Amino acid sequence: MARGDERRKDPLSRAVDTLIRAGRASEVKALGETYAARAKSTFASIRNDSTRSGEWKKAELKQAGQTLRDNLTAEVEALARSADADDRRDASIVFGTAGLPGDAASLAISARDAGDRVEQAKNPDELLTLLDRATHTGDEVLARAVVRRAVEEGLPNIVNEFTQTRPALLEATERLWARSQREASSTFFFPLYLAALRPDMT
Repeated sequence: MARGDERRKDPLSRAVDTLIRAGRASEVKALGETYAARAKSTFASIRNDSTRSGEWKKAELKQAGQTLRDNLTAEVEALARSADADDRRDASIVFGTAGLPGDAASLAISARDAGDRVEQAKNPDELLTLLDRATHTGDEVLARAVVRRAVEEGLPNIVNEFTQTRPALLEATERLWARSQREASSTFFFPLYLAALRPDMT
């Protein structure tokens, strides 16, 4: 999906996509199923209330549907914020300078210089050479800049070379890799749950 299309999505759909890319689609589906079942029960209770008029029922059904959607949106967005926080934490320790010795200003300068060097690499072989050199000399800032580009460009051999000598970063790197490979797919299933929250007003 183009970035423009992504920005045009409503906040709920963007939150769902965030969770799918984070590998948490099962949580989204579980929430959707829970709210669909809740809507079915709520709508039936309103329709079956023989003490109320048809107009009251229509108004109550509309309000109930909106409340359910608002509550679902709030829960999905809370999960998405959690997923974003996890992703930022992983990125900071794999792509950034978190955990490296040195003062923040010097590390920031080193990271900028490393990023420039990595940007100049013309192909995967040159990236691998940079990674080998960084590993040999203990230049972790450069190594992290290399693996960032490798993840962004989908170069598994370089990512694997990075993690083989840095087992402490394996799990975080794998999560970042998996996220980069997933396609958001909220358009394929989530609208079904939203439809269940819209009562039949006939």
